[in-house]
Amino acid sequence: MEKEIRIKELINEIKSNNEDVARAAIFEVGEKKINEVKPLLVELLNSRSPFIRDAAAMSLGDLKANEVVPKIIDLIQQPENENNRGSLIYALQSFDVRDFFLLFTDLIISGNFEVREMAIDLIENSIEKTEPSILLQALKKLNAAKNLYSENQEVNDTSAIKYIDYEIELITNQK
Repeated sequence: MEKEIRIKELINEIKSNNEDVARAAIFEVGEKKINEVKPLLVELLNSRSPFIRDAAAMSLGDLKANEVVPKIIDLIQQPENENNRGSLIYALQSFDVRDFFLLFTDLIISGNFEVREMAIDLIENSIEKTEPSILLQALKKLNAAKNLYSENQEVNDTSAIKYIDYEIELITNQK
């Protein structure tokens, strides 16, 4: 009975107009593994507020809601979410995302520091389960990007080159 009351309170807090209250409730759902609220969290992936959406994605990760992986991947790829990708990528840490290895390679090449940090974690966690043909494709992309960054002084991004070199090393050591 007490749990049911708390679930109702959490739902009301999540629906609150106060983002701080809503986010705290969303994170509580994930931390306490309250699966009864999962459908509401899935709806919140469509929120216009990146703070609410990202909190929902992270809590769904805590709930191991595998069915939301394609939706989170879609959100990561939407240009309007470019400044909020790090949290979305972080939300994928609990899932088997080897099928999206090339996307994470692209994020290493073109993402900002936070995105690269989160993407490299996913690459490290999935590289052993990734098909050799996918690793070869990633290696080709990485070498092409490294050449572009190295040759074009205007695009010379030393941070990108460090991440690219690290992923190349991971793949080379995997073979």
